[in-house]
Amino acid sequence: MSLAFTLKTFLDEHQVNYHTLKHHRCFFEAGNHDEAIKLRFADFKKLVRPKVVDFIVH
Repeated sequence: MSLAFTLKTFLDEHQVNYHTLKHHRCFFEAGNHDEAIKLRFADFKKLVRPKVVDFIVH
């Protein structure tokens, strides 16, 4: 199992809503600073199962 799948991942609920409604995909570094992975946001959520929380203090 990859280390990425053993780390707890948190996403801000406002960013999740933005990505879901606007882009439907996300990008992240792929081993170095010159390459990136593009992944459907729905697939990212399925693979990583991040905890969606509200980071903004009201």
